[in-house]
Amino acid sequence: MRFQALLWAGCLIGTSSCGYQLQGTQNVLRDQEKVERIYISPLKNSTYKAGIEIQVYNSLIRRIGAQGAFRLVPSRDVADAVVEGEVQRADFAVETHDASSNLPPQSLTALGNAQVRVATLYRAWLVSSFTLVRVRPIDTDPTTNRVLWKTSFSRSKFFPGNTQLGPAGKTAALINESEFDRALVDLSDSMMSDVYESMFSLF
Repeated sequence: MRFQALLWAGCLIGTSSCGYQLQGTQNVLRDQEKVERIYISPLKNSTYKAGIEIQVYNSLIRRIGAQGAFRLVPSRDVADAVVEGEVQRADFAVETHDASSNLPPQSLTALGNAQVRVATLYRAWLVSSFTLVRVRPIDTDPTTNRVLWKTSFSRSKFFPGNTQLGPAGKTAALINESEFDRALVDLSDSMMSDVYESMFSLF
């Protein structure tokens, strides 16, 4: 909770100090739906990747906060609309592989089987869905909990596999997992930019 409070404080300070907004673009979400204050609800994680919902959540807060078109608030009770979301996929799979005899160093063939197949390239996947729900009534529409926008995004990125075998390959799984984590950071940041643009452009 303390970390979340510090994150919100930094986000709000950064938003108010920079004052960056999309210039020359009509904000129908704000002008017609009267949405100015947005609360981002903690995301649901339906994957086996622990903590990915926090990564996506933080990326979304940074993206919306940096634009300055809406005010992020720390509670649903004071929000005009709420962003809800779910991370549905966060994993990686082998994309290409090769025989160990084709991989340097050539001395790997001394391991006994030159035809061992080794993963050389992986693909990371991130799939998420988001919904924007208005929770505060307005004069033209007293309805609450009305869905204003809903969509899902799927992104992927390649990353190299560690091809070391034998004693030198004992940490290969850890290295691959680290590369996967870095790919998820990039995918999350890229996806949240598209989430914001999609939400904004539909109004």
